[in-house]
Amino acid sequence: MANRAAGVLLLCDAWFDILTSQRADLLQAVLSAVLLEIPLALILIGGPLKVMRHVAVRYGMVTSRTHFWSLPIPSP
Repeated sequence: MANRAAGVLLLCDAWFDILTSQRADLLQAVLSAVLLEIPLALILIGGPLKVMRHVAVRYGMVTSRTHFWSLPIPSP
């Protein structure tokens, strides 16, 4: 859960950096967002989702053809 939250915060930080940068620093903000923050955020968000899908398939909760967005939310 913390990885996904960190990923979302990285996306927010990239957005905030681009919108608040001065014209002279805009290129640096965009490059930093595109080359560093957004790819890292996608890794932090996508990694736990892949692990959750793998565990659900392994324990027979879903089939191997089930997509991320179709995973059922387990009840406690």
